[in-house]
Formats: sequence, structure tokens, C-alpha cells
Amino acid sequence: CQSGVSSVEAASVAPEVNTTCSALLTPDWQMGRGTIRMSRLYVCEADHPCVLNGGRFPAAQVTRIGVDTDGIVKLDALAAALGRHDKADGLPLVAIHAANNETGIIQPVERIAEIVKAAGGILIIDAVQAAGRIPLDLSAGYADYLILSSHKIGGPKGAGAIIAASDLMMPRPLIAGGGQEKGHRGGTENLAAIAGFGAAAR
Repeated sequence: CQSGVSSVEAASVAPEVNTTCSALLTPDWQMGRGTIRMSRLYVCEADHPCVLNGGRFPAAQVTRIGVDTDGIVKLDALAAALGRHDKADGLPLVAIHAANNETGIIQPVERIAEIVKAAGGILIIDAVQAAGRIPLDLSAGYADYLILSSHKIGGPKGAGAIIAASDLMMPRPLIAGGGQEKGHRGGTENLAAIAGFGAAAR
């Protein structure tokens, strides 16, 4: 990954970073001592099941955006859906994979980011399959958050990461208590797996 990283939070994860997805895919976010509500989650219908399942969002608050015959998310459909979003109820949260784990299709993340930013939304990119294979640059406005997994880049299983462009706004903790990860995730860190993750990332 390139520069522009404000915060990196480690997370113990099951295969395919289910825990990390659940941590980020939540309606409830924190900014300082205040809270911010995400009223709807927008995902690509070709996303990994851990994203399609919507994390902590009720199914009724998850909108699936279709893909074209090449497996690329329909940008016009995404823009239209976000254009209909009523921000009086909360912000739109968009979660899309950078590279598909089955087909290898690479999504046009820069264009997706432009659409999401124009709509005043927050963008999460599942970069598990992309890390180490294509450039990931948060400083270029690539995304607000990236999801990474250790074992996909040759590190040990059991560690994942949420990389935030800014630590001003973070999701409400999935696991509370203990004060680990700057209060974002309670529980003793898996230091051996995290160290191995760091070594693989180098």
C-alpha cells in the first residue's frame, strides 16, 4: 500500500476476513464523542459473501448493485442508487471488492470513489485479493477504508487489517472492552500473527 494511511487496526479473523467485514459493515460509527449513522449499505452483487451478507446491517437496508457482462459493477446504477439516497436518515456506506476472488475481475475503484464522494458517501474497499498485485493508494482518494488479510499475501492465517485514510471516524466496536486497538476492538491481539502479517507486507 502507498502513503496516506492514518490508522491501521489489526483484527483476528476467520478465513475470508468475516470478522473484519462485520466490524466495518455497521450502521453505527463514531466521530470523537459523537455518533454518525449509516442508513444504507450498497454492495456489488458479485462481492464476496462476507460483504453481501451486510455485516451488522439488516437485510432491508442493503442494496445490491448489478454488474455488466464483464463482471464490472454498473457505475450508472451505483450513481443512480446513491442519487436517490436520503441523507436525512444517515449517510450511504458503499463496500465493493477491488478484485474478485473467483473471476479475477478488477473493479474501476477510482471511478467508484469519484461517484461515492460526489454523493457524500463512505467507501470501503475489500482489497483482500488485490493487495500486493495492484496499486492501493489511500493518499489518492482511493477509498476511506481498505480491508486486507494476512494469508492472502503469504502471511499467517488469523490476522487481518482495516486501513483507514483518517482515524476521525471509525465504526462502533464489534468487540468492546479492554481498550486494545485504540478502543476500536477489545481483546488481546494475536501478536505472532500480526508480526507475521507485517513481515509478509514488507
